[in-house]
Parts: sequence; structure tokens; C-alpha cells
Amino acid sequence: MKKIFLLMLAGLCLSACGDENETPPAPVIEPADYAGFRGQLTVAPNPGSPFQPFTEQEVEFRVFRESDTQISIMIPKIKFVKEMPVYVAFELRDLHDTAPADPEQFLFAVEECLPYWNGAPYDPDLNQDGKPDGIYRITDLRGSCTSESGLLEVEFDCYSMHVTYSGRHDEATKPFRP
Repeated sequence: MKKIFLLMLAGLCLSACGDENETPPAPVIEPADYAGFRGQLTVAPNPGSPFQPFTEQEVEFRVFRESDTQISIMIPKIKFVKEMPVYVAFELRDLHDTAPADPEQFLFAVEECLPYWNGAPYDPDLNQDGKPDGIYRITDLRGSCTSESGLLEVEFDCYSMHVTYSGRHDEATKPFRP
């Protein structure tokens, strides 16, 4: 009994050693009234990539507002190369309108970011120093969402692939208004 108590005490002490100010990011609470888009995802290898081009139809992107000048995009089911064994869900957060004066279009651009998965930045691999290696970072993210045409266009690099998406508004969802 004494050994069990000591093991429990050791576990309690170890759990208390964490930084009390460190709170993990929460998953995006996706509103029920998002603007949905369905379209074609095309993935092309960048120079030196070991992967082949890949195209998929009817890929869903969900756009919802975080504020008047900021959106997030939820991609509920995506894979970036044909060889990926499973689909994953990604979130692209903190996308700010780069041309807020245009009432018909929401433009966004980010030089570099990490996608979110399960509420945390997706960076599962550690380098030799035990720190995240950033291999799955998104670079050169550019996009637009136009209310008049109902078109969402997104383009970025991820790992060794260049990703482009063009989707039309899904009439069963809320229209997007810049």
C-alpha cells in the first residue's frame, strides 16, 4: 500500500511541475452558420519533392468569421499527397483582410503559419534539440473569397507541395459576406 501511495504522490508532483500559465489552444468552435465551399484541390510537387501531382474533386472548405476583419478556414477532410494513408482535418486561423476597403472581396495573405489540428498548431515532429521542426508549416498562403461570384480561391505551399483550391459556394450554407 505504501508503494502505491508513493507512486501516486510522485505522479501528482510531476503533474504539478507544469507551467500553470501554459494553456493549450482550444479547438476553433465552428459556428453552425459557416459559409461552405466545394471545389477542386490540386497539389503539385515543388522542385525536389518525392511526390506526384494529385487532384481531388468536391473538397470542402468552411469559412467563418472570427471578427469583422478576420476569418478562419476549416478543412474537415483533406490529404496533401495521394500516398497519405488517411484524411486529416486542418484549421487555418487568423486570416486578416488585406484589402478591407473592397466590399465584395475578402483578400488574405500570410507568409508563414502552422495549420491547427485538434486545437493546437500541427507540428508533430521534433528536431535533434527536442523542439518542433516546423516541417508542416504553411508558406506563401494567399486567397480570396468573393461574395458576388461565390468563389473561394486559396493557394499555399505545404511540405514539398504547392496546393491550390478553387471552390464554389455551397448553397446549403450561409453566404459569405466580406
